[in-house]
Amino acid sequence: MKRIAITGPESTGKTTITKQLAEHFQVKWFPEYAREYLTEKGPMYERSDLLIIAEEQEKRRRENEQNDQVAFYDTENIVIKVWSDFKYKTIDPKLIDLVKNQEFDYYFLSDPKGMKWEHDPLRENPLGRKTLFELYKKELEDHHYPYTVLSGNRSERIEKAINITEDILLSGGGFCV
Repeated sequence: MKRIAITGPESTGKTTITKQLAEHFQVKWFPEYAREYLTEKGPMYERSDLLIIAEEQEKRRRENEQNDQVAFYDTENIVIKVWSDFKYKTIDPKLIDLVKNQEFDYYFLSDPKGMKWEHDPLRENPLGRKTLFELYKKELEDHHYPYTVLSGNRSERIEKAINITEDILLSGGGFCV
């Protein structure tokens, strides 16, 4: 099975892309646990909550995988690591290990350019999306994780993601970047 994560700053279409990819390939998709956690707890959280979110996200990924050819994940732990560093200027070593040992085959990095900010009570940073995008990109490159930037309008993003996913599945693992 190929595991593909959709990552990037807030309000860049990650959930929409994940759902559309899963629908196109007729497979299950995995939602972002942080949204569930913060909906139950409320939007006020502390740095220690980030590790709780990251560990549960990874636990759910491992427990819920199917035998499908591909699975799509609405976010992953790079998001938590980057946010911890951005907001708190520190990163729990356990979170660093979670990111280093993630088991994803490919990443789609959603660019904020061209995507209008949509208000949501759980979103915090409408003005820092470009900065965060560059931090995600650096993190992917530092770990040598294969990725493609998704830019343009929603339909261009999903078309590009579908085409690359098809290439990944047809090649049996060779990636197009």
